Amino acid sequence: MMNQPVPPVDTLPPWRTHALPGLMGMLGPLMSRREAGGWAYAIRLREEHLNQAGVVHGGTLAALMDHALSAIAWDHAGRTPCVTVQLNVNFLAPSRAGQLLVAQGHVDHEAGSLLFLNGSLRADGVLVGSAQGIMKRLGGGVRPHSGSDPDADETMVGAGVRPRMGSDPQTG
Repeated sequence: MMNQPVPPVDTLPPWRTHALPGLMGMLGPLMSRREAGGWAYAIRLREEHLNQAGVVHGGTLAALMDHALSAIAWDHAGRTPCVTVQLNVNFLAPSRAGQLLVAQGHVDHEAGSLLFLNGSLRADGVLVGSAQGIMKRLGGGVRPHSGSDPDADETMVGAGVRPRMGSDPQTG
């Protein structure tokens, strides 16, 4: 995904906007859409995202990447909640207010309850970051890939791992 060309804007589906609580609500609104290579998540960068140097703070990029990779892991794991064990983000170029920051990723490997993912961050189509993440399925069981729509469950889009009310967070 990281070396694939970005399709022309007019061939992509529209973004779906999510008004969320918590960190992603403060950074967002979060947007999502299904693309040829999987799910993409985005935020429109604002002045509030800038650091003292006048470019977007690395924490903003890391937060969006963490959310995207955990949502991708959740979908791959059959909607089993997943938490971040490790996240490495490489900052490759600056991004600025007004740009659309898009995070994409994919699962490369599974080992027991662990999922190994790679991701990319683009600001207005320009590669600004790459990431490697390890996510852990909660509940210990291995569930098959569902291929389902992560947007269909607002609890996942909003929180990354929050189980639905009444479910046991240890068993998913």
